[in-house]
Amino acid sequence: MTSPHTPAAHGEDEPRGLVGLVDELLELIGDVIHDGPVQQLVAAKLLVESAMPAATRTELEARAITSMASASQQSRVIMWALARPGVRPRMAHVDVPQALSKLEGASITVDVPDSVPAPVLGGVVQAVHHLCGGSVMAGHEVTAVELTHSGTTLSCRIVVDGPGPAAVWVDLARHRLAALGGAVEVDRREGATIVTVHAPSTDHPTGHSGGQSIGQPG
Repeated sequence: MTSPHTPAAHGEDEPRGLVGLVDELLELIGDVIHDGPVQQLVAAKLLVESAMPAATRTELEARAITSMASASQQSRVIMWALARPGVRPRMAHVDVPQALSKLEGASITVDVPDSVPAPVLGGVVQAVHHLCGGSVMAGHEVTAVELTHSGTTLSCRIVVDGPGPAAVWVDLARHRLAALGGAVEVDRREGATIVTVHAPSTDHPTGHSGGQSIGQPG
């Protein structure tokens, strides 16, 4: 089985600098996880469930099935964290809500003029994905993502319940933003972490996103 996230699906004309190579490596690892352990876990869970009807399961059998379901879900979280969020260097438009919509339970606010260049917006969104994905992989909940624009600066504030992403994810985000003249700041507090991403942009107000808000907790 081939995952839709294979590197070949992105085209051969994309830049292959250090960050691009890391992207492809991460996606390759995600593909291996998807095609191997995840599929096997799902198949094993279905086989065990069919062999052990719910009405006759022992407590130990029920716990085993629950553990397999939990492992499968954790693997899917890892795959999401490793994948690119659907934005590419040459895209003319970046659907930010769609790119971040898998952050279930987080309050995601997007308030950005349509005039912000797509390469800048896309680069920032990819950096945000690295930081959020790294946090989720470490078992920390992302509670809020606020993407805003002021003057000539595009900024994103990420609130994490816990220590936040490991240093390697912060470094990857910094490398990606360096080409845009941007930066990442991490403020680790007791019980929470505030990560701020910002990059320069040119603001010629020809339209506005209208302050979209998605992923609000129920």
